[in-house]
Amino acid sequence: MANITLATQLVNSGQTFRETALAEVLFQIRDNLKYMRHRTMLRGSDTTYMLRGNGEFTPYDPDGDPKAPGAIKARTLTTNHSELFVEFDPENIYRTLFDKPLSKSKITMPMVKAIVVEEIRTAASKLNFAIWSGVYDPDGTNNLANMDGFDTIIAKEKAGQNESHTPTISQALGNYIQLGQITPYNAGDKLKLLWTVANALLKATDGTVYMFMPDNVREMYISWCTNHGNQTLAAQYVNDTKDVYLHNTNKKCVLCSPPGTDDLKHIILTSRNNLRFGSDGIGEGENATGEYLLRLHGTNPRKVQMYTDCWDGAQFEAVTKEYLMCASFSANNSAVYASTDIESIDFGEVTANQNETEDITVSGVNLTSALQVSVNGGDGKFTVNKSTITAAEAMADGGQAVTVTFAPTAAGAKSATIIIASATDDIYLEIPVTGTGKS
Repeated sequence: MANITLATQLVNSGQTFRETALAEVLFQIRDNLKYMRHRTMLRGSDTTYMLRGNGEFTPYDPDGDPKAPGAIKARTLTTNHSELFVEFDPENIYRTLFDKPLSKSKITMPMVKAIVVEEIRTAASKLNFAIWSGVYDPDGTNNLANMDGFDTIIAKEKAGQNESHTPTISQALGNYIQLGQITPYNAGDKLKLLWTVANALLKATDGTVYMFMPDNVREMYISWCTNHGNQTLAAQYVNDTKDVYLHNTNKKCVLCSPPGTDDLKHIILTSRNNLRFGSDGIGEGENATGEYLLRLHGTNPRKVQMYTDCWDGAQFEAVTKEYLMCASFSANNSAVYASTDIESIDFGEVTANQNETEDITVSGVNLTSALQVSVNGGDGKFTVNKSTITAAEAMADGGQAVTVTFAPTAAGAKSATIIIASATDDIYLEIPVTGTGKS
């Protein structure tokens, strides 16, 4: 009888738990919401019209015949109804977790509440993938069926699967390009190309312009920065986050991979104002039965049924070139590349006829030939202990150390460049070295 009373007590508190549960849904997608504008209390057939015109000022016609008429176009943000239904036995769950019977005490009730919230947390975290790659299917059985994500919307707009039945994203319209294969060796060049060909008005948007991509592409960009061994191209992180500024954009463009973007088929360049997410946390399914979140199982009084529903949807405010640029791509992490653990060496002052050494660790991935190490300049005062690094040495765990020695014979500043290269694998790294001899 105690179990029935406890389950009943848990159910009766369901309405109170509901606020926590609904807050957990938004909490789980919080990292995505910071990149977009969130419209609350938007459900079902309700829409928000996001108007963008394409009018142009043209030379005045004294004959009163205006040219080039513009049009104001509306896009609709629609949220779709989704639900979560789970059955569980509070006694069994509690006994499994804590190895003791469940009581009605005020101590254990919050623990059961935590179990309920954890179930919602797990389900809600998967909504991140729906925001980007979901495909709406009213007969679907998972989170990805709840809405069309931004990547899916792009694919449909390219194919003309919209109200106008006309493609609105294409190379001809200036809001789409094909980047081809992205590797750690070319990632910086490819992503900079996307930025370069984007419309000037998009790049001049007030505030930050975001380039959304899978995490592995962002990581390849960081590798590309490292491979160049150039301080001006070193990856610059945004406020200690995983976001990275795209080089030579004056920190205007940020490369980001928020949760759920791992399955993106397009790299998306746009602003926060152009991404909209709508939601509503008051579901019709609960109100129709007069129950909230938790209820007793109809035939098994030991079991509790958890039910909640909500509304979610995503949309671009505009897909014209002034507000959106996207690119199809393929990622190849197996590309050949090499890197060093340092970008430059400064030996400082070294007494003439003495020497100082520094080590450079050289690492490689998928190398097919040896790396040649040489010194350019320095009047012979800089030397290396290895002129050749085999592919196996560079690809070994921890890479291969190369010792650089500075041995001045007289007072004066010296400089040189350590070159690590492979013509076969198209690798060329430069490491500047400096030092000053003193008497």
